[in-house]
Amino acid sequence: DANEKDRIKYEILQFSGSLRQGLNRSETDYQHIETIFTKYKNKGGNSYIMHEMEYIRKCHDEGRIL
Repeated sequence: DANEKDRIKYEILQFSGSLRQGLNRSETDYQHIETIFTKYKNKGGNSYIMHEMEYIRKCHDEGRIL
């Protein structure tokens, strides 16, 4: 379970990092991140990743995710 939580955290961090670098991400990628974030929260994930999700959602709202 801890390994899966770490894997999910890494994937979310990679996604937010790619957005910070100006890379385009797809709506399908975004939906996947939302799905695994729910799993992460259910496994007791921390607030640091919540801040990353806030950034990802802001990018989505701004149309930076296609």
